[in-house]
Amino acid sequence: MRNVNEKLIKSAVAESINTLISRAEKEYKKRPNLSRRYAKMAWALVKKHKVRLTSLQKTKFCKRCHEIWIPSESVSVSFDHKNNLFRLKCRCGYVRRAGSIKKPRAN
Repeated sequence: MRNVNEKLIKSAVAESINTLISRAEKEYKKRPNLSRRYAKMAWALVKKHKVRLTSLQKTKFCKRCHEIWIPSESVSVSFDHKNNLFRLKCRCGYVRRAGSIKKPRAN
């Protein structure tokens, strides 16, 4: 019985996180403080209920300052040729590595 309830709670929390992140993206231009608040609420749900974020959700906002990441507005995107990955750098200084490109293996 307990596992069923946990699954229901986690699915409801995951849905709430999705709606909070989408609302934060919509509100970023008009009200950035409200957008940051939505992202902070989503992060609080993740930590409280131990829900995993998808890889796409992880690149939506900063874990440190809770700002929504919009390329060339709130985050700078650069490509690291040495390691074949993208670096997302927030205004607060937080850097996230994302999207590594794997080299084809020689047979």
